[in-house]
Amino acid sequence: MKKILFLVMFVLLLSGCTNQYNITFKGDKIDEEIISTILDSDIPKSTPEEIAGGVALDDQITPFIKMDQYPFPDRDDVKYDKDVKTNVNETVVTLKHSYTFDEYKESKAMKTCFQNAQVAQANGSYTFALKGKFYCLHGNQVEINFTTDKKVLNHNADKVTNDTYTWVINRDNAQKVDINIELSDGSNEMKSLITKIVLITLGCIVLFGGLFLYYKIQKGKELNSL
Repeated sequence: MKKILFLVMFVLLLSGCTNQYNITFKGDKIDEEIISTILDSDIPKSTPEEIAGGVALDDQITPFIKMDQYPFPDRDDVKYDKDVKTNVNETVVTLKHSYTFDEYKESKAMKTCFQNAQVAQANGSYTFALKGKFYCLHGNQVEINFTTDKKVLNHNADKVTNDTYTWVINRDNAQKVDINIELSDGSNEMKSLITKIVLITLGCIVLFGGLFLYYKIQKGKELNSL
């Protein structure tokens, strides 16, 4: 059962379907949202003849729609918050989960979809570098949207809309994906600002102290000359 769930987790990129992988990184939380709109025509269906002949279709889509899904590749104690809506000729599946930064590094998306996924934090900066082959493209394309309230130091997004950075993975680039974004939480800038304020304050104290001392000395000289 767990193997089946692993296989169907990212059956969200199907030909003719609309798929989005949305990441929101604000504060110390990363919110993940996977939206897959699956057309009825994309779900394999057995003909009466196949059913009578005992032919079993390789249908991974129906379990993806109906069964629980899990955000970590090696854990079944945490489930996605899943919503399924059935519309005319299509089904919309939405999966959501919130991670800490360290948890997200162990997520199924990072562990199974990219050949080389480096997600790191150091000295107040965050790096998301996803490179190499993309293993989760089972259709025409997927749109990855990364939204953040942090300062973006550099990126190679295909498109930027306000604070959302977008990459599109398709059949042309899925064999050699290159997604990179580097962020700062502002702590280094704040430390630098505080250091500058402290240095300026100390400089002012020394300056005014020196002027005051010079004034006292001059005053003393004037009094001694009387």
